[in-house]
Amino acid sequence: SPVKLVHFSEQGNWLAAMGGSSILVLPVGLDSKVDAPTVCRTHGQTASDGCDGTCKRFLSFMWPSSEEHEECMLFAIDESLEFYIFDVTKTDQGWPKRSFPLSTIE
Repeated sequence: SPVKLVHFSEQGNWLAAMGGSSILVLPVGLDSKVDAPTVCRTHGQTASDGCDGTCKRFLSFMWPSSEEHEECMLFAIDESLEFYIFDVTKTDQGWPKRSFPLSTIE
């Protein structure tokens, strides 16, 4: 899916781009030869193989105010209006790294 939304975090240390069922997150200064980017997704399978996926498609996301939350927190909402909270530093060790929601609010 095409990129529909791009935002820097409040302090400018993270850049996120949303498209379809993924939010790609990059720390500023990422060395792409050494560091993997992070992909935030809901649980399930993507539709990248041409079949219908089970990951939810995002409508929007935002970086919360760093006065109230750590800058690594990212909030997102999907097509069914479920709300997700991600900590982009909590990932698996894949390439790219995957971050799953810490919490989901229906």
